[in-house]
Amino acid sequence: MGGGNRENSNSQILNALENLKNPDSTNPQNPNSPNSIVFYSEGNQYYPTFKGILDFLDRFSYPYIYYTSSQNDLALKRDSANKSAKFEFIGTGNKAYTKLNFLKADMLILTTPGLNVLHIKRTKGVSHYCHIVHSLTPMTYRVFGVDYFDSVLVTNEIQKNFVRDVETAHNVAKKYIAVVGSTYLDELNKKYRSIAKDSIDSAESAFISQDSATFAESENPGESKNHAKSKNPIESKNSGKSNQSIESKNHIDSADSKDSTDSTNLAESVAHANPITLPDSSKKTILISPSWGKETLLSKYGLKLLMPLAKSDFNIIIRPHPQSLISPIERQNIEHLKEALGAYKNVIWDIGTPNIYAFLRADLMISDFSSVIFDFLCLAKKPILTLDFEFDPAGYDVADVEHFWTFEVLEQIGGKIKESDFENISEIIRKNLNSKAKSETIKKVRESLWRYPNIAGEMAGMEILKIHRQILLNRLGAFKGTFENLKKLDSVLENATDSAESTNFAESKDSADSPYLADSTLRVSIDSTDSTNFTDSSESISPKISPYSADSTQMQIGESK
Repeated sequence: MGGGNRENSNSQILNALENLKNPDSTNPQNPNSPNSIVFYSEGNQYYPTFKGILDFLDRFSYPYIYYTSSQNDLALKRDSANKSAKFEFIGTGNKAYTKLNFLKADMLILTTPGLNVLHIKRTKGVSHYCHIVHSLTPMTYRVFGVDYFDSVLVTNEIQKNFVRDVETAHNVAKKYIAVVGSTYLDELNKKYRSIAKDSIDSAESAFISQDSATFAESENPGESKNHAKSKNPIESKNSGKSNQSIESKNHIDSADSKDSTDSTNLAESVAHANPITLPDSSKKTILISPSWGKETLLSKYGLKLLMPLAKSDFNIIIRPHPQSLISPIERQNIEHLKEALGAYKNVIWDIGTPNIYAFLRADLMISDFSSVIFDFLCLAKKPILTLDFEFDPAGYDVADVEHFWTFEVLEQIGGKIKESDFENISEIIRKNLNSKAKSETIKKVRESLWRYPNIAGEMAGMEILKIHRQILLNRLGAFKGTFENLKKLDSVLENATDSAESTNFAESKDSADSPYLADSTLRVSIDSTDSTNFTDSSESISPKISPYSADSTQMQIGESK
């Protein structure tokens, strides 16, 4: 009987270890398989938040499922060699929520806040709920926004401190928090830099073409003066057309407080020639980029602010928030403003194009409380003026913390303007454009906001794998200690074998007849430093995961409560 129990015990350990090696296998030790890791996206505008993570997992063919509530989600068009990745449109509203509320998975990773408060509920079918933040500053979520998640992947230490403050205020257990950088900003930055480079190249090409045309005229005076000339796509002037309106056919598919066109087309090829043509390239350009709602810049102040700007010596780009085009009241107001400013040639309306084009044109931004403020700061590194507004924090997590970083820093990166300042807006703008002190402050704020630039996908992906590994280890239960001892034994035997081989005792390598040594399953490695598993030996990833020495005080991952 004792031998039978040992065989049964050994079999259970082998099954558990096989499950660690192949998380997608259907196994009694993992009743939630095959949905090991599941992502959920509310809409296409969130795809850039997930894209870098999916790219990372695809490099190692790690299994995952991606659910989306947008039929236009670019993830559904991914061309990946990862055959273990699955993508599915699960509908919208209650249909999607029902799917998620009956889900069986090791992890559910989502940008949607309000777990267990709004539509998506915690269930025993999901072992771990992970929230990934899709902004740069402390989150303005409704109350209890992240209280019931097991972990949060934040952009920077500022957000981490904010979550800790909210936990203290709400008297909830501390969750696992990892600073991973901004996945969506990394994607935005790729396009921003690409378009900026192509714009410079186009300008140089246009200059060379014009120079060549001048030379050709001198060689062939009989030819037309316009022959071989090309217009500079960056700096061409408005040909008598007043109040231009650049309007894209792309519309958002979800009403989100973030400017959805920030990222809707980032994974697709975008026009490298900037569609925004400045009326006068010799003048500075001011970008008006408000949020949406009745308390925002266009709705609350309208022509009181816009008319002094239209009469100024600046190019003015007005970029309404996409959500304001959905609201009938706000859209009617926008149409009224466009008509009132129609005679001013220096005013451009930018509607529906990715905001990086306007970022590239602008020298300064004026906004209210839109999250796009800090995207502009990090990418363009230029000053920002914000309206001095009263924010009612009732019903938001921010109401429960003593200091809110975002409001405190707005004064530092440009300054706040009151309604009484509108008549002197040109002077205020010039002062900020020429301020070296503001430039230094912007640099410091940018560094504190944008952590791990351009590797956030890898950072977030590694944190997800670390969490997943801990979930699987916890599932070993009573065998966890046995597994750890086996790992140590493997390490000792490997070192001993290497030592024996170095002293010409290689034959000892083949003398072991223990079933534990003979069975390769027991020597499976899921250390990220093992090139046969989580890392590709041809790639260098930093930092490396050290899952076998995980500090329990740093990561305490438990099953769903």
